[in-house]
Amino acid sequence: CRLSVPVVKEVMKQFSNEIDVVEVCTDDLPDVAADAGVVSIPTIQLYYQGHMLDAIIGCVAKNVLASAVSKVLEDIFGPEEDGES
Repeated sequence: CRLSVPVVKEVMKQFSNEIDVVEVCTDDLPDVAADAGVVSIPTIQLYYQGHMLDAIIGCVAKNVLASAVSKVLEDIFGPEEDGES
């Protein structure tokens, strides 16, 4: 879904030092998409060390995708310090 591209790009910028983004075109690589369990487009899957931790299916708002990324990062690395002590 081309509508999700701007949202993904904005979230990529927001988390540029923390995540890598890989795009798979299901038309060009149907086997890769099938192996990943992609049945609907767009599908955004969040992985860490080869394990899928979350999946978002369909076009979503930037805040929804950013929240999902934040939650996965928090689950992996713990809550972000806010600098207050």
